[in-house]
Amino acid sequence: MKKSFITAVLPPLAISLSLAGCIADEPLNKECDILSAYVHVSDPESFFINPSDSIVRITSTETELTFKMQPGAHLREQLISLAPVFSITDGATIEPQSGTPQDFSNGPVVYTVTSQDGKWSRQYKVFVKVDQDVRKFDFEDPYFITRGKTAYYDWAEFDANGDSLKIWASGNAGFSLTNSTSPAEDYPTFADQDGYDGRCAHLVTRSTGMLGAMFKMPIAAGNLFIGKFDLTSALMSALESTLFGRPVSYKPIRLEGYYKYKPGPMESKVDNEDAPMLPADVADQGSIYSVFYANRDAEGNEVMLNGSNVLTSDRVVAVAIADVKDTDQWTKFSVDYEYRTDFSQEVLQNHGYSLAVVFSSSINGDYFVGAVGSELWVDHVRVISSDDIEP
Repeated sequence: MKKSFITAVLPPLAISLSLAGCIADEPLNKECDILSAYVHVSDPESFFINPSDSIVRITSTETELTFKMQPGAHLREQLISLAPVFSITDGATIEPQSGTPQDFSNGPVVYTVTSQDGKWSRQYKVFVKVDQDVRKFDFEDPYFITRGKTAYYDWAEFDANGDSLKIWASGNAGFSLTNSTSPAEDYPTFADQDGYDGRCAHLVTRSTGMLGAMFKMPIAAGNLFIGKFDLTSALMSALESTLFGRPVSYKPIRLEGYYKYKPGPMESKVDNEDAPMLPADVADQGSIYSVFYANRDAEGNEVMLNGSNVLTSDRVVAVAIADVKDTDQWTKFSVDYEYRTDFSQEVLQNHGYSLAVVFSSSINGDYFVGAVGSELWVDHVRVISSDDIEP
């Protein structure tokens, strides 16, 4: 089975100049990020689904973090005086102060992290709530992520309570490092008004120019996935910067949706002798797949699969891989999840499984292989669960 997603261009020189993601481009002392957060409660086993949920780690591209609590009205009483403790970048300050009681009963509390010299700042929303499932993805609610002078698209989903969930990620953050003046529509992943029904996600394989070629990263395939993109990890491993999935409380049975696909011209195809190759007469191929996997280690800590192991890890329980063909018409895909190992209802009840859905305009984009100009449109995606088909 073929792995397919991309990690966008991340040349070390560019990253060293623009890593922190604060509201400015310089100077050197501009770091103003939350790295992790911890909250203490008297009885963590009754408050959290898993005790390790009391600790939340956040990537450099995120501005929201959520402590996931169990369902139950009695828990609401504890929300009025929780006191999260934050780990932040060296020399920075945070307001409200770390470790001070705050009221989370009416929604998120906004924290502002300010750099050591006081010139740079970044705001974070911190939630304490029951985590809700989302199974329908229509890409109707795009928004902009702004980093310095550049902005690019991401998408929000809404749960049954109407709360906005930031569950999607892409390699756009990496692409921005070498293309900071590009408009949002020239990024590899962006919003399109002409969807199957309303808006859709539009993914395009882009050239990264001379600088990208210098670092053997000549293309950036359009990609979109449920998970996180960790810009800091990309310094050491581009594959490990794509973190896939989020915990779910349902058993997936089938993946459905609509797509269009147009491969880039043959003359624009970029090869890599170290990568799995498409047939010589094939310019490019798109990819749509989903992975359902066990997300806890032996100590109960949450684990996220990444680009190096998302389809090969022994944690993978089931996969669904669609066959993407060249078509200029909206075409339905419907593929069942193939279960590789036993499924446990008890593990599911404890949110011990995560689900990732992944789209890419170039199937070998993770190896920086693909045809410039390859395009994938996706819309009206559904994850059908066992709850949906059982009487």
